[in-house]
Amino acid sequence: MDFHSVPHPPELVLYALVFVLFCDEVRQALLSSVVMGTSAAPSPACSPQAHGVRVPLLHSQRGWPPCRGTSERKRWPSQWYVNGVSYFTDLWNVMDTLGLFYFIAGIVFRLHSSHKTSLYSGRVIFCLDYIIFTLRLVHIFTVSRNLGPKIIMLQRMLIDVFFFLFLFAVWMVAFGVARQGILRQNEHRWRWIFRSVIYEPYLAMFGQVPSDVDGTTYDFSHCTFTGNESKPLCVELDEHNLPRFPEWITIPLVCIYMLSTNILLVNLLVAMFGYTVGTVQENNDQVWKFQRYFLVKEYCSRLNVPFPFVVLAYFYMVVKKCFGCCCQDRGVESSACCFKNEDNMTLAWEGVMKENYLVKINTKANDTSEEMRHRFRQLDTKLNDLKGLLKEIANKIK
Repeated sequence: MDFHSVPHPPELVLYALVFVLFCDEVRQALLSSVVMGTSAAPSPACSPQAHGVRVPLLHSQRGWPPCRGTSERKRWPSQWYVNGVSYFTDLWNVMDTLGLFYFIAGIVFRLHSSHKTSLYSGRVIFCLDYIIFTLRLVHIFTVSRNLGPKIIMLQRMLIDVFFFLFLFAVWMVAFGVARQGILRQNEHRWRWIFRSVIYEPYLAMFGQVPSDVDGTTYDFSHCTFTGNESKPLCVELDEHNLPRFPEWITIPLVCIYMLSTNILLVNLLVAMFGYTVGTVQENNDQVWKFQRYFLVKEYCSRLNVPFPFVVLAYFYMVVKKCFGCCCQDRGVESSACCFKNEDNMTLAWEGVMKENYLVKINTKANDTSEEMRHRFRQLDTKLNDLKGLLKEIANKIK
């Protein structure tokens, strides 16, 4: 990793790109109601029916606000708050925010290059931030029909792991506290208490057997009696300088713990994963279509300029906004209702879909009536055959 005390030009270019990404995320957070679909499209200043304008059926179902002129500007702060809350409901947006926060923190530590500890802390933060930005690339796989539903599986499996950890924490704390109390006395170093109670029982779930529960394999060179060294505290000794702990308790305790975690809890987690994967797999195509819909909707709300050059679009928007505010006639309040060309396309689409629906209903009705006539003919034929059969039986009886 090329990391110097003074930022080099490639690093400065990276800072500029991340700043552009930060601006784009801020814009997305302020307009997240459009991206996330939590609110309708921007409505005009007043009801279009008041001006004699025909509106599409989809828009007329929403209901339009009354004419209020420029009073809607007062609602912008509250609307920004709602959009911000909607923005953070998406996991990918949370990852973007966390990655940018880590990057800013890394820059703050990195700029204090005179202090070696601060420089090293900045490098560590940048490495952690690289993990977040790399995992963020998983989002692009939602376009794929095969990999898209797998992302939903991973997200739901993470929820299963979250609830599984509650069950596992009970076994882990129970075994860790009992093990620490049996083997050692008066351990005051919190770091080694955490290792003995949490870290080592956690590793035991993956098959690492603790080595300090058997007196025959216990090594006193890997521990300390005084607690002044960076080693775990040694176990208590008896009058013969042998470990005091009873092996008939410690060894069965480890066996029971590993049986419960490695076989029962791990298989329970695997069963939960299997159920989650099966549930998503049943609706694989539907899940992928929903993912693709939201992905396309998100990118449609973004600017058309590619990412490295999006800063030019932001500059153009700021200049246009500044000149618009300077040249606007503040004495005139516009309250006319304006519609975009998309409304005409929506009207045409609704007309086509209405015609298709009516044709489908008529075709279905004709097919149903023709099927009923065919059934009546079959029934009439069977009745005639039955009458002939009854007549033959009557003649034979006579």
